[in-house]
Amino acid sequence: MSHEITEPGRAVVYNLPSAFSDTLRTLQFEQFFSGYEGSAFCVRTLDGWSWSSSGLRNPEFVAIFRTRDALDAVVGDAKEATLGRVFLEGGLEIQGNIFVLLSAAEYTLRHSEGLSNSLIQNVGRISMDVSRRLIHGRKSSASHNWLCTPCPLDLPVEFFEPWLGAYLGHFCADFRERDEDFATAQQNGLERACRLLELGGCDRLLDVGCGWGSLLLYAAEHYGANSRGISSSGLQVQAAEDRICRRGLAWKCSVESRDLRTAPFRAQAFDKITHLGIFEQAPFSDLCKYLTCMQKMLVPGGMLLLDRMTRTRDCGPIARSINLGLLPPEPLSKELEVAECAGFELIAADSLRDEYEQTLRIWIEHLLSNWMGEGSRPFCRGYRTWLLYLVGVAASMRAEELQVHRILLRRPRCERAA
Repeated sequence: MSHEITEPGRAVVYNLPSAFSDTLRTLQFEQFFSGYEGSAFCVRTLDGWSWSSSGLRNPEFVAIFRTRDALDAVVGDAKEATLGRVFLEGGLEIQGNIFVLLSAAEYTLRHSEGLSNSLIQNVGRISMDVSRRLIHGRKSSASHNWLCTPCPLDLPVEFFEPWLGAYLGHFCADFRERDEDFATAQQNGLERACRLLELGGCDRLLDVGCGWGSLLLYAAEHYGANSRGISSSGLQVQAAEDRICRRGLAWKCSVESRDLRTAPFRAQAFDKITHLGIFEQAPFSDLCKYLTCMQKMLVPGGMLLLDRMTRTRDCGPIARSINLGLLPPEPLSKELEVAECAGFELIAADSLRDEYEQTLRIWIEHLLSNWMGEGSRPFCRGYRTWLLYLVGVAASMRAEELQVHRILLRRPRCERAA
């Protein structure tokens, strides 16, 4: 503490120098990360404060906050979604290997039980709020008004092409070889889905949350299926229609904007139904109604293929902090119980965690490399929104708190009368 004497009256004025708060901030980071042994990273502010996880190694990742106040707000404010607001508004920049952040996130998740606020817990919860915004184009609560922007799914297809890959696949890729290229792994993922469904040329296929029509096109071209897709995004529908027309498959494929909650298809309209895109997952609170709707639209013996986010029963802090919404932190066993109550029988349930982690890593790498180019500048807000979401999901999956399961269900051929 310092002091100075002022005139007149020679009063003594005490000032608390900024170095004192800097010391406290540094001690906070040092104490929390005292057991961290991962790759070196650094946090710094443009107005002069910095901290590194290692004094002997150069940091592989750097998080740069505009001011000390912005950093302190992010660490100390869990209620106002400060991290999301600061990042989306450009108050936080990142440099270097972003996957080092996942290593730090995993450490934080495993050591944050005693903290009243956890930065990475906020990342997880905020990514879930972002995910709801990605689909429904609405704010999750009054305090999250930083999400009041046009729905990020309604960005032009040019934004998604560079990082989703050649197939525009928003589903899990299937890596069959160690060094397999991403486009081949995406094609493998489409092939795997079709084979699981035992898809045939006479089948009527509905793809819920069809994205840009990748599965529709593949099922029609390679299996001759009559494919129909629905999406919540008008721009997705337009892009899918364009792709269908360019390949001359309008007689086999169609896509529309439709909400099955208010406008379901007629009973027994389809032989097979898929819902593979994690971006548009049905909330757990509505899962029974959702699956009952799917069951009614399937013919007896028809199959439903789902990708679902799940968690282990021994959940950690991030799973408990996630509000039940787009990505429900429920165990697989509970989801299967709901499916059986809706009238389905289980055919198979496979973990996709490793494949989805690898898919997420590639999406993030592509997104970052595309952002470095000038062509990505018009999509600044979309870039930041998607990066926040993908990193949040990747961090929670790396900490083994969230998983992805692919579930194959069938409507029984012989059903008991009600």
